[in-house]
Amino acid sequence: MNGPYTCSVILKLVFVVCFSCFALELHFKLSSEIKHAIVGGKQLAAKNENANAISPNWPPFTKRPFDYMLQHIWAQDKNCRVLAKYLRAKSSNHASPYDSVRLVHTEMLIKRNDNVDPRKEQLPVLSFLATQHESLTLNILISDEGALENSLKWLKVLLDHYSYGKRIRLQYFDPIFDVERLPLSKSETESIKRALSKEGVKHLASASDIRRYAVLFTYGGIWFDTDTIFLTDVRPLMGVDSVSLTQEKFFNNAFISTSTAHSEFMKRTLKRCAHLFQSDPKNENYFRFGPSLLQEMRNNMSETMPFTALPGCLVDTSWVGGFEGALGWDEMFSRNATEKNLAFLLDETGPFSFHWHGRWDKEMKKGSSASIAHAHFVRELGLDPIAFGASAELNLTAWKISKTTATVAVGNNQVNCGNHDASACEKCPQGNGASWCNGECVWDRKADVCASSS
Repeated sequence: MNGPYTCSVILKLVFVVCFSCFALELHFKLSSEIKHAIVGGKQLAAKNENANAISPNWPPFTKRPFDYMLQHIWAQDKNCRVLAKYLRAKSSNHASPYDSVRLVHTEMLIKRNDNVDPRKEQLPVLSFLATQHESLTLNILISDEGALENSLKWLKVLLDHYSYGKRIRLQYFDPIFDVERLPLSKSETESIKRALSKEGVKHLASASDIRRYAVLFTYGGIWFDTDTIFLTDVRPLMGVDSVSLTQEKFFNNAFISTSTAHSEFMKRTLKRCAHLFQSDPKNENYFRFGPSLLQEMRNNMSETMPFTALPGCLVDTSWVGGFEGALGWDEMFSRNATEKNLAFLLDETGPFSFHWHGRWDKEMKKGSSASIAHAHFVRELGLDPIAFGASAELNLTAWKISKTTATVAVGNNQVNCGNHDASACEKCPQGNGASWCNGECVWDRKADVCASSS
């Protein structure tokens, strides 16, 4: 046999054996939770079961086994608590996939003439500092210098702080420089530039959609819209290409995560944005670069470009529900906080965030959950209440209540359902449909009605 040929064959065999040993070692390092998710998902996919047979509120995704596992757990635990526990256990029982991803992104869009309560602008930043691991940095995107007019005074206090200043970063987004660094063709680059120009997309949200994809591609990490209160450590959600699914076939990129910087997921999303704007630059569809685009990508998804549908209950309880004591968008600011509401905000086994869906003009009333939460974060961080406009009159002893308080009846006979108050779950004011049965209520599939979760 030819000498060089024999040597080549031997080297190939050695490589195969070494690679097999490495793969075997990696397999045994995986936690039991991860292996269970992979096996469970493959088993369900092999049976070719329609996802609607598991949960009627989920579209029949078949491309990604982990989706099946999330659906399977969600169907068994309608309050979402087991699902949250599963994700936290998954991230703590093996080498963390997000170890190299440290950025949590958001964007400031409020200007002085918008007449917004400054405490609302502070809530996402203060809640981040109070609840997130010190290894994470909040990257605040600024696309218009006017967006800082309201916030300069209190932001300077945080940026000058010896500890908090290290965990906040302000980044001005340059629609020319930052776009030219993206992996796009010349025509795609020009398309994105035009889309982000003053003559480009008309909706502020559409421009923000494109900017968040660009930032996530360049830096990696995770995105939360600025109308968000951080409740618990978000690291279990990081290191995965995922978007929150808040109702059937509606992906809400108010939460969106990418597995790494320069991910294929973000690259394809940006390219699709460029092509959409090129084909119809005058289209003013509000959801064009957000939910509509993501659903289209999901429908056309191949095995080489998966992204996970994250159950919305984990990051958007105001819409989806799933946890007792959760309030709706308006009630967070207007309704006097009950012990159940405060227990929900304190619960370390609860959701990761609360999204209030742009209620910037809603008054933050004294005694509301939002007002108490703001005052609590200011106190927890050791900040000056006067400098941050926190109400000194609020009784914050409620924050010391037991985690079990959520199960105690309170003197308010109303329930929160469909983002509104109702006298009973059966009287949900949003048409009594499954997608609106949330908050303190759950959908009874057998009776086909909205019912109490207790």
